[in-house]
Amino acid sequence: MKRSKDDSDVSPLSEDDDYVPYVPLKERRKQKLYAIRQALGNLAYSEPTESDHEDATATVDNTTEKKTPDGPALSSSTLGQTNGEADGQETAGPKAKGSLFDTMWELKKQAEEKRETERDKKLKEEALILNSVTEKTALKGVGEIAMGIHYDKPIQTGWRPAPWLENQSEEKSEQIRKRYRILVEGEAVPPPIRSFAEMCLPRVVVEELRSRGIVKPTPIQMQGLPAVLSGRDMIGIAFTGSGKTMVFALPILMFALDQESKIPFLPSEGPYGLILGPSRELARQTQDVLTHLAFKLARAGYPEVRIGLCIGGMAVKDQVDSFRRSGVHILVATLVASSIC
Repeated sequence: MKRSKDDSDVSPLSEDDDYVPYVPLKERRKQKLYAIRQALGNLAYSEPTESDHEDATATVDNTTEKKTPDGPALSSSTLGQTNGEADGQETAGPKAKGSLFDTMWELKKQAEEKRETERDKKLKEEALILNSVTEKTALKGVGEIAMGIHYDKPIQTGWRPAPWLENQSEEKSEQIRKRYRILVEGEAVPPPIRSFAEMCLPRVVVEELRSRGIVKPTPIQMQGLPAVLSGRDMIGIAFTGSGKTMVFALPILMFALDQESKIPFLPSEGPYGLILGPSRELARQTQDVLTHLAFKLARAGYPEVRIGLCIGGMAVKDQVDSFRRSGVHILVATLVASSIC
């Protein structure tokens, strides 16, 4: 038989020794928040307690009054506040100018400025100089910049657009560009031309393009061909397969044709035009297009235009000998091979 636990065996102090009074969660949060604000010195947001009122009363009673020469007596606490405002000191709390985040950001910025070395400053200055030079001398070579050569006129060419296109208003040109989504930058940009016949190209060239299914020019050709045929420097950007090759191939072929008709090329002369391709395949493809058009022009009675090819994988001596024997009007090459040829 189990014996029941006697109440007299339990000490009345055994449970009270480890007893911790329960503090509600809301009150604990308030105490923790008050402790944090007191540690930061930002007591403006805290709720005053009875002890705070007693301390404040004692502080007011203990302040000493000082008389000013021209005014009423001021307490020491008032003088301290006045001096702080005169010195430009910022107080904590809602009256402070800027937050802690702003102060931290300013200190971090000052630290980064101190870490900046003289070398970094020189690099920045050089970058600014290069940018200014690039903006003022766009599309110029290093040798031209060094010699101080300045181009104020486009290359003189024998090409002229149709009279009605020369007199076309800028508003009309902008309407055409907007319709075909053509974006241009520059001064006195030539008007876009919407047909190869209006570009005053030889009829045999227009017929050859039509036989290949090229009836109407693409947007890059509408604006690019008139610009290059006018002798203007141009940088063209368009999608793959939009006909960029024809934009520089046709004008350079027309220029070489004009030069050959005026002053025939002698052996070892040339090239008049240089086309650089990023790969052998693209360079060979460009040379095939130019050679075919030059052949069609020669059959139609135009002067012969010779196209040279300089790429890797071919004997350099054979390529150079062919140039010296007959001269070359247009040279198509890759970047590395062009320096060898």
